[in-house]
Order: sequence, then C-alpha cells, then structure tokens
Amino acid sequence: MCSSDLTDAHGKNDDIQSYVWNSPLREFLGASMRLFQFEGESDLNLKIDVPLNMEEIEVIIDGHLNFIDSVMYYPELGYEVTDINGVVAFTSNSVFADSINAKIQNKPIIINAFTRDGDSGNEVVFHLDGVGAADYLLQQYDWIPKDWISGESKWSSDSDTPSELDD
Repeated sequence: MCSSDLTDAHGKNDDIQSYVWNSPLREFLGASMRLFQFEGESDLNLKIDVPLNMEEIEVIIDGHLNFIDSVMYYPELGYEVTDINGVVAFTSNSVFADSINAKIQNKPIIINAFTRDGDSGNEVVFHLDGVGAADYLLQQYDWIPKDWISGESKWSSDSDTPSELDD
C-alpha cells in the first residue's frame, strides 16, 4: 500500500475549492463544493492510501477541512453564511460535520452534515439550524408578498447535494 499524508496544509478557501475540482477529490467532494462560493481560509488534513497489490485499485481518502472565519455564499437561494468555524470530515464515500458554528445576518447558526444513500448514490445533506429574519429566509419565494411576513423565527433547513455532477 502506498500512503501519502498531507498534513497541516493551509490555504485560501477558493484555492482549496479549485484543488478539489482539479484533482481526484472531485469525484468525492466536487458535487457538494460546486454549489457554494467560499471566501476565507482553511486548514486541510488529507491522507490518501493507494493499494498497489490489488487487481482493482480503490483509493482510500480520509480528510478534515477546518474552516477558519470563513464565508460561504449559496447562489441558488441567495444566502450568505459568515464566521464559519469548524471541521468537515470526509472519506472516499462520505462527508460529516458536527456542530459547526457560523452566522447568517450576524445571528448564530449551527451546521451539521451527513451522507445518506439517495436515488442516484450517496447524497450529502447539510443541515442548518438558527434564528433568522423571515424576509431574508423567504427572499427566493416570489409568491409571498414582502409585506406579509416580518420578524424573526427559529428555522431549520436541509440542503441535499447529489453524488453526480449532473444530478
């Protein structure tokens, strides 16, 4: 078995995102990362094991991406998540995060992530919990008149990301 350990790599989030898109990690993380735009910095710990004595080679990946005061923009819904601090763990076939601290509109939120078996393979689910302004959370819904809803409320949101880039 050939092992490669890249430990304590530090970089800008957009550089790490570009690395994922242009490396074999694209197969495992590309679908999740293509939905978001990132700013800020992160630490990446990555271990890659490649068995050399097998007929079919299955690469084993184990990594941790530690977000440091990062910003994530989700263009599909127009949401911006700031002050992201926490670790996303990933393997060859899963992504996991537990209680990452962040903010939306300067209000604290918690982000969790897990992988589940979906219709087209593994899907990563990002789960967010927090308190937010109703008009901000509902900004993408044209059918709700802006003056009908105001104030803040507790909310919870799941965003599923498919395993395939064309899903």
